[in-house]
Amino acid sequence: MYQPQIIDFLKEGMNVSTIARELGVSRSSLKDYIESRGIRELVEGSWMEINQPQISGADNTILVCPFEQEKQQ
Repeated sequence: MYQPQIIDFLKEGMNVSTIARELGVSRSSLKDYIESRGIRELVEGSWMEINQPQISGADNTILVCPFEQEKQQ
């Protein structure tokens, strides 16, 4: 539910403690959530974003993990 906000806050340079206060959640739970879902790596650019042509009513963003690409090759 908070993932888009967490990503935005991290992109803005906010630290986990500040984000946790802003969202009203515990710092340790938020830190575990960020780590378990690889959100920090997403924000820091380990993922590449590929935009495809717009399809009405659909989310067209595809995230490709470069490590998965290496495995497939």
